[in-house]
Amino acid sequence: MRTFEELQKKLNIEMEIGINQNRLVKKVVHYVNEDGMTYMEAMMQVCEDHDIEPEDLAGSVRGNLKERLYAEAVQRNCIKDESPINTLY
Repeated sequence: MRTFEELQKKLNIEMEIGINQNRLVKKVVHYVNEDGMTYMEAMMQVCEDHDIEPEDLAGSVRGNLKERLYAEAVQRNCIKDESPINTLY
């Protein structure tokens, strides 16, 4: 369960940067599909575009996007003690 402070912080971030979960996913997928970026590169580009710290955006990463980022990290051996999987999809 989230605390009031966590919810308030999330709301403030969405209001300040003008991005929510749906817009984040659309922007990341656009960068991946159109510009050939990795998911991590695309996330960093969104952070740069909106002048925010990656830590501030981390709470908005959920669902399919989170799974793709995780799969990419495993594939690139960025996560210890995990064996690479065959595909990102």
